[in-house]
Amino acid sequence: MYIGLLGSGQASADTMKQAYEVGTLIAQAGDVLVCGGVSGVFERAIQGSADHGGTSLVIAESSVRESVPGCTHLIPTGMGYARHTILANTCDGALIVRGWIGSVSLAAHFLARNKPLVALRGSGGLADSFHDEALIQESTYRIHSEDSPSSAFSTLIRMIRAQDDPI
Repeated sequence: MYIGLLGSGQASADTMKQAYEVGTLIAQAGDVLVCGGVSGVFERAIQGSADHGGTSLVIAESSVRESVPGCTHLIPTGMGYARHTILANTCDGALIVRGWIGSVSLAAHFLARNKPLVALRGSGGLADSFHDEALIQESTYRIHSEDSPSSAFSTLIRMIRAQDDPI
């Protein structure tokens, strides 16, 4: 599976540890880590994946091919936030570790495609804004939340498998 990571370029030391664990879990499951950033929580998740033999794919906003330690594949789109469409189409679902303004836009792309999102409660930013409630009262669009990287990952995998037509 292709597992997205919504995050931010800055985070606390505890959140960085959680991001590393997320990358580790994705690698250990044999899944691909997909993200749109290369610093902060993204960098730590990429390193966690790399340290455990995993594959990572960065769909970067820059038009320059950067060297990202541990990153398996990097696509320099030069598209800024417009790359969110590519990210959401590529992933089967995503985890939110902290998250910031760009994550709001990206989350909307996932929800519009009915792809599961699970936020890591306590990691700060966008992730702490969701508590398993509908984003719009009349809709079924939800961002689920969990308290640990392992429970967030397990919930996401369960949700992806429960969908009728996963990619």
